[in-house]
Amino acid sequence: MYEGPIQDLIDELAKQPGLGPKGAQRIAFSLLAGEKADIDRLIAALARVRDDVTFCSECGNVSANSRCRICSDARRDATKICVVEEPKDVVAIERTREFRGRYHVLGGAINPAQKPMMPMGPQTQPQMQPRPFGSMFGAMQGGQGMGNPMGGVPFGFGGMMGQGGQGGQNPMLQMLLSKFMGGGGIR
Repeated sequence: MYEGPIQDLIDELAKQPGLGPKGAQRIAFSLLAGEKADIDRLIAALARVRDDVTFCSECGNVSANSRCRICSDARRDATKICVVEEPKDVVAIERTREFRGRYHVLGGAINPAQKPMMPMGPQTQPQMQPRPFGSMFGAMQGGQGMGNPMGGVPFGFGGMMGQGGQGGQNPMLQMLLSKFMGGGGIR
């Protein structure tokens, strides 16, 4: 145990996912040995994230605006939707430069055995709420839902793909979508 502020910093850092007490200690002492200007830039970056970052109103990705850059890009193919667990998965897929559709970020893993559907695993971002398929695709089946998130452009399940890029050939995704849509048949 260290005294006062350094122990407080270690304790706060250790609460972050993927960072244990030893890693937190290394970061704390690295900051302590660093320049004041470096610490000030880190503080400013953390404040900007706290104050300016939100979740896209259409897909759930992180964004500095109400709509993320992907949902705002008219060149993206609105007939293709890639369903991912977290915003970091969007970044991984975007790095490939192969997928030119849109995304639906669930905001956590889904547990198909649990009703109502809730995220599985630790919630690393408590303000992030899981986004069920039903809310996004309700209007396609004549329901209210959130409507067509692609600005009125019709699309079908045949154009969807899970994280693995298997299109309509992913049986687990088909089963989950079928449950959400009341067994309406998935292509």
